[in-house]
Amino acid sequence: MATTSLDIEKRSRQPAGRLFGIGTILRLLGLCLSVAIGIYVLRQLDLNHLYSMISGLSIAGLLVVFAIYMLLNFFRALRFRVLLKQQAVSLRLLYPIALYHNFLVRTLPFKTGELSYVVMLRHYLGGSIHKGVASLVSARLFDLLVVTSGCIVGLLTSNDPQLESVHLIFALFVPCLVICGIMLYFAGPLLRRVLSLGARLPGVGDIRVVSVIQDKLYALAGQFDQIRDLRFFMTTLLLSVCNYGASAAFNLILLWMLGIRANPGTLIVVVSLAMFAEAMPFSIAGLGLVEGGWTLGLTQFAGLPTSQAASIGVFLHACQLISVVISGLIGYCALQIMARPALLENSGSDGQPQ
Repeated sequence: MATTSLDIEKRSRQPAGRLFGIGTILRLLGLCLSVAIGIYVLRQLDLNHLYSMISGLSIAGLLVVFAIYMLLNFFRALRFRVLLKQQAVSLRLLYPIALYHNFLVRTLPFKTGELSYVVMLRHYLGGSIHKGVASLVSARLFDLLVVTSGCIVGLLTSNDPQLESVHLIFALFVPCLVICGIMLYFAGPLLRRVLSLGARLPGVGDIRVVSVIQDKLYALAGQFDQIRDLRFFMTTLLLSVCNYGASAAFNLILLWMLGIRANPGTLIVVVSLAMFAEAMPFSIAGLGLVEGGWTLGLTQFAGLPTSQAASIGVFLHACQLISVVISGLIGYCALQIMARPALLENSGSDGQPQ
């Protein structure tokens, strides 16, 4: 019996080890890619142009841009509140959580800071882990849908003759967006259907790790069921659009301050490409990938020289990181000041969070 138990333990550990190995390899490959792109951007960088950009900016304009970034995080907090379906949750505490969570997501490697939202939600508001994970995943799915839609709308509204052949290609993606929106609306039933089909595979139910994962995914599907409320879906979608609009305005105003006067549709495409690069979990603080996304977009769509595009990309990402750090520190300090009353409110008689 001892040998049999040992064999079972080895078999249960092998899949987890392989998955861990694949994940590690993918992260290393992504990190190498981001480093390579970063080196390329730095080699194309025009330091004189970068210095002239920085020296010509107004402090008032930068303050307006930072205020927009704070508004962006306010929309994120509102969306989290809607996704949690807890109207009693105070924005006074949820807003600092969104600020500090955004700071950790943007600075920690490989997007590991995403987990901080679930941890803070549990610690400060006494929320369940399942609701935290479901609201976070739902927010990211809505972001992906809205950013993709914004990119396509930008392509279709651009009057650049170089993009005329691209319009037809991207117009074919509009039905795909509608399908993705429908799939998001029915995410709960679809996830359960996929799990039920996977459970029919021979031997799948005998693997303990797979069974545990299935249980977690079934619980997640239950949380996704809340999306099948038209009013809830449209409210979340509207807040996601506001989130996207504030993020786009942050970058568009900076581009305008730098003297970039391209077609609005073209600039929306460039900004959306940078957002896609920013969402990739293959770098540390987005270094390399974000600058590369800006350089690619500004050269291919706005027609800027590579050296100028690289300089603008480095500057825009630096402005974002500075805003992330300042807003994150504001969120952290606010949490330290306001957290104790909230912890006492959400604690039981033993003084521990419920």
